[in-house]
Amino acid sequence: MVLKKVREFMFLTILLIIWLAKLATLGLASDVFSPWMNVSDSLLANFWLKKEIRKKRKYQNLGD
Repeated sequence: MVLKKVREFMFLTILLIIWLAKLATLGLASDVFSPWMNVSDSLLANFWLKKEIRKKRKYQNLGD
């Protein structure tokens, strides 16, 4: 009887450890993708800004 309770406790403990380990890995996604989003957002913002500037210059040159 006692051995059965010990086994149940060990099983539940192992399940808890596995569950907590999965929770710890959830933070890895934000650690990886947060810097990538910062870089990619900056690149895209610069691309669109330069595209708008080129478009305005093109139309200004056509008017001259």
